[in-house]
Amino acid sequence: MVKVAAVENAFVWFRNDLRVTHNPALLAASQYSATHGGRVYALLVTSPLEWRSIHNWGLPKASYYVRTVSVLRRELSKRGIEMLLHTPTAKNATEYYKALASEIVQLCKSQNCSAVYMNAEYDGVALERDAAVASALDTAGILHHTTHDQCVVPVGKVLTQSGTPYKVFSQFKKTWIRYIEEHGLDMIDSEPTEIEKSSTILPDIELDLGYDMHEYPNWDLNALHTTFPAGETEARKRLHEFLQKSVSGYHEDRNHFMEGGASKLSAPLAVGAISLTECLLAARIANKGALNSGSPGLLTWMSELCWRDFYRHVLFHFPHVGRGASFRPEFEHLSWRGWPPNIEPAAEEHFQAWCEGRTGYPIVDAAMRQLRREGWLCNRLRMVVAMFLTKDLRIHWRRGEQHFNQFLVDYDFSSNNGGWQWSASTGTDAQPYFRIFNPLLQSEKFDPSGDYIRRYVDELSKVSAPSIHDPFKRCKGFDQLKYPRPIVDHSKVKEQVLALFTAATTVTTKRPAD
Repeated sequence: MVKVAAVENAFVWFRNDLRVTHNPALLAASQYSATHGGRVYALLVTSPLEWRSIHNWGLPKASYYVRTVSVLRRELSKRGIEMLLHTPTAKNATEYYKALASEIVQLCKSQNCSAVYMNAEYDGVALERDAAVASALDTAGILHHTTHDQCVVPVGKVLTQSGTPYKVFSQFKKTWIRYIEEHGLDMIDSEPTEIEKSSTILPDIELDLGYDMHEYPNWDLNALHTTFPAGETEARKRLHEFLQKSVSGYHEDRNHFMEGGASKLSAPLAVGAISLTECLLAARIANKGALNSGSPGLLTWMSELCWRDFYRHVLFHFPHVGRGASFRPEFEHLSWRGWPPNIEPAAEEHFQAWCEGRTGYPIVDAAMRQLRREGWLCNRLRMVVAMFLTKDLRIHWRRGEQHFNQFLVDYDFSSNNGGWQWSASTGTDAQPYFRIFNPLLQSEKFDPSGDYIRRYVDELSKVSAPSIHDPFKRCKGFDQLKYPRPIVDHSKVKEQVLALFTAATTVTTKRPAD
């Protein structure tokens, strides 16, 4: 009697890698199932509890994620791969990981899946989740394999000569470029094996995300859908258009608030609808293979891609960052205002004014209103408002980070945390606390006409430049504008915050003798 080999299927567990092409975990699962005579199933955990309470996503990110999952499900279906949508039964965050791990094991058994493939993620809650699931799979005797995907260069490969991780971006970048030049760009260039093509067009996924819409009073989801169309095809289209039409002036245009020089690829990158490696490879080809010379626009954009890699490496090597701690421990116990929240009334008033765009600094207010309305800001504006909160108002960077979580469509933990800590001078910066943006100078330099401010601050819609940049001092009929007065004096608080950081550094360096 001829013994028939058992058919063994495989799961590919999608998380923040929502694409079919250039997906290492999907390809590996496809190869495994083909070898064992089985098929691939896609698993997607749809958990508003995880998104809201554990990852702290806001409605813009969750909505964009679900739209991207809908597109991915259709693309997988075309290739004969069924996506299973699973919502864990856990009712609170405490029991969530245990329930999720147990239920993934049961799903494997019900679908006759003997292996689970996933792409690695590096933030603290993702590591905790994956460890719980891996333990449960080991106990059940189910194979699991984690593949490299999120970073261009795998974590642990960009190190100093002494084998330690870099703490400063400029040094990291030099070694990162050298590694790529020596090893090339590792990108999976094939799609999973097709089994049975399906002609069925699947509808969009509809989920009750459970957000309080009163927290998004000015939100326009239709506009969000137009600005950030979902799926890898749209992401790749945007990449090619950016490289063909805009990147040549990116090094200058990205800082001008009305120029629209940004690629707007941050949202698809955050959910993995396109990979960082694909973006870098396309930019490098456009720059004739060079990473260190060539087009200023391309070099600047590739440097921004490197920043995303850098922050993921920081998260991997310094896990305390993923747990909400300051990267630089000497600044962990600065006397921030507004932390813990709801203790100091004056700090709470300032924080709410910042959140709602009522600080009396037009460029800050315009940016915060854009964030609340559209879920996105260019990088310089993110730095302007972050430094204003942490340096001018001296409110803890965690408050700002959490607020951005709730409104950014492109929310990504490592980039958001890294950006906030850099701006707050608690993160990876060689000369941290001396860097304090003057909001007036930023406004005059990067929005000289005031068009950006007029777009978002209705009270100043009829004020011309240069008065619009500082209406409290420059407009004779200021009170008639119905616009708030500045809540702080930048020149005074700048000296206070410098003294605060200097004192913290002095205390750290003056250690008692052993």
